[in-house]
Amino acid sequence: MKRFGISIIVTLVVAMMAMGPMAMGQNFQLPRPPKTLTGVPQRAGWIVEHYWDNADMAALAQEEAGTPSELEQAFVNYLALFPLTESDSLCNSAVTAMMHRADSANASREVFALANKYLFDLDSPMANEEHFLFFLNAAKSCRGISAMQRQECAYMESVVASNRVGSEVADFSFETLDGSLKDFSEIPGQRILLLYEIACKDCMAMIQRLKESSGVTIVAVAVNASREAFRNFAPSLPSDWIAGWDSTHSINGGAFAIRKLPDLYMISPSNTVLQKHLLEGMK
Repeated sequence: MKRFGISIIVTLVVAMMAMGPMAMGQNFQLPRPPKTLTGVPQRAGWIVEHYWDNADMAALAQEEAGTPSELEQAFVNYLALFPLTESDSLCNSAVTAMMHRADSANASREVFALANKYLFDLDSPMANEEHFLFFLNAAKSCRGISAMQRQECAYMESVVASNRVGSEVADFSFETLDGSLKDFSEIPGQRILLLYEIACKDCMAMIQRLKESSGVTIVAVAVNASREAFRNFAPSLPSDWIAGWDSTHSINGGAFAIRKLPDLYMISPSNTVLQKHLLEGMK
């Protein structure tokens, strides 16, 4: 999954923005932005819009399995440009055009699979549900998307929509160490919500990192645990944290579409989701 180093990719892409047309492989040539565009966002935006103009999508999609993929490398470089454009609307329209171009070349199935791998899979260093949504929406009108991929789209769409950044966080109740129930929405101030499993090594590592945080209320809610396990573990958490247990089992598959644990959310004082799956930011 981490075959292509992200920092190296960004450096390479920025360097390419200042160069002329470059043959990146037999079936792909990077276009050169006009000299009149001098700012990074403007040049990056132009390249995102024209990135696939000189690509032979059909040939890229038919590369022999098991060989280094020219399409995959070009796709990863393409994704690295998105943050540089500073415009989600531009990227969205560019992806729509790109997916339709790929569909005409019978390559939409391969492109959507790469979007799934690099943007939807939380193990990817480039995971970004908002960017994945560009591809997800465009894929709906592509004839080349496989039947299995279409079935997956409905699930993916529901996952992305669950507690999306900018939306109001789904409220839920949890049991505290003293046995009382507390509503998450009634906790004042900005909060980090940590969903974790007691037997999860990655969750324990994240708890150790969060212990070094300050200035933000941390609400740590154990899921998939028994009351006994929660009560035995909770006293080990910092005393200023709000420790809870999903006693009603209403979080996983209900209020939240949990795909990987630990899972972290930054929530505003008005209960708006500020950040979702903010694991990368905590590393």
